Amino acid sequence: MYRYYPSCVFRTIDAQADDCLTQYAKAQMMEIAGCCRFDHKKTEAQDRSLYVCQACRTNISAIGNTPESLWLYLDQDTSFVFPDYHGMKMTLQDCWRYRDHTEIHDAVRSLLAKMNIEVAELPANRTKADFCGRFHCTTERYTELRKQYDPDIHLDHLPDHLYEKIMHEHVQQYPTEYVICCCNTCYKGIQTGGGHPIHLAQLLFQTVNLSQK
Repeated sequence: MYRYYPSCVFRTIDAQADDCLTQYAKAQMMEIAGCCRFDHKKTEAQDRSLYVCQACRTNISAIGNTPESLWLYLDQDTSFVFPDYHGMKMTLQDCWRYRDHTEIHDAVRSLLAKMNIEVAELPANRTKADFCGRFHCTTERYTELRKQYDPDIHLDHLPDHLYEKIMHEHVQQYPTEYVICCCNTCYKGIQTGGGHPIHLAQLLFQTVNLSQK
């Protein structure tokens, strides 16, 4: 049986897109799970747990169940009607926490191709991904701040104004206005830096208005 875990964090980004994801899962006859922090304990070994959030993945994995990305499921759904973005070019921000999951890298790019989106790749992409908002960011500025405060300091422990500077510097590398994310933390980090993140789910279910510039 498939069990889909809606993301409470993604809901704060786009409640409409979150509803669309849940409606899609219901249409696929999946069981809709509750909060991953508690409901994952009800998951049976034979269940196939689908997620869109890294926190959900971590909690589901804690009981020995191997969760699957909903992006892979969608990529294999031959009945899904993909929107057409007419060759619009957007930058893809791979997530540092997904860096070892080449199957997700491939599925995401396949979904974007099916939506007729031209992807601008970053040098630090796929297995070289070095960004995940407050969880991880490799920049020269961050390295210097770690030396200044504490060699082991985490981004999440930096003062807000310094964290915002680091996110702003990271955003400067993007060659396009819009940046595609598959991770809630990446999304919020780019947003903090003044960028224009678009979640993959928002593209799939057309819950954002994009203008060609």
